[in-house]
Amino acid sequence: MVVTGPIAAGKSTVAAAVGVRMQDAGLSAAVVDLDEIVASLRASQAHQQQSWDQARRAHAALVGGWLRSGVDVVVADGPFHDPDEIATLLSHVPPYTVSRWCWLDVPFDVARRRTAADPTRGVSRDPGFLQRSHEWVASLLPERRSATWTFDTAATPLDTIVAAIADDLLAAAEKPASGR
Repeated sequence: MVVTGPIAAGKSTVAAAVGVRMQDAGLSAAVVDLDEIVASLRASQAHQQQSWDQARRAHAALVGGWLRSGVDVVVADGPFHDPDEIATLLSHVPPYTVSRWCWLDVPFDVARRRTAADPTRGVSRDPGFLQRSHEWVASLLPERRSATWTFDTAATPLDTIVAAIADDLLAAAEKPASGR
């Protein structure tokens, strides 16, 4: 399962909650957060784009590794918008894998309030950067990969989002292997 959307849409929050829900249902779940992979890389600000590219490749390898390990559900969390980002993410996914995509959206004004209130955020707290990022993501909407689930996190409560996703994933897990 892939959770994506613009900055401050709630990707990490939803991914973590889905992971807990899968665990509570008796399944194993690996939540692989691209932001955590980026944060684990120590590189200068001058190499920010290179750092993201390296982190994306490492994230993809970890997602693929978890899928091959036999974990029931892998939740890949991060911004995966353009074709190169998506291709990198899928580069290590085994061919038998059924992927499901969750698109989270959030209005810019809500994203701005969320980032301003979060002291752990870096450049995304800059309103200009946030605005440019949201505009870039919006420009990709006509070409966006189709999603299994789409939610506006400003309008839909977290519990509702997680229940919808978990119900679908659990129903898929109950089907025989040939039906997956």
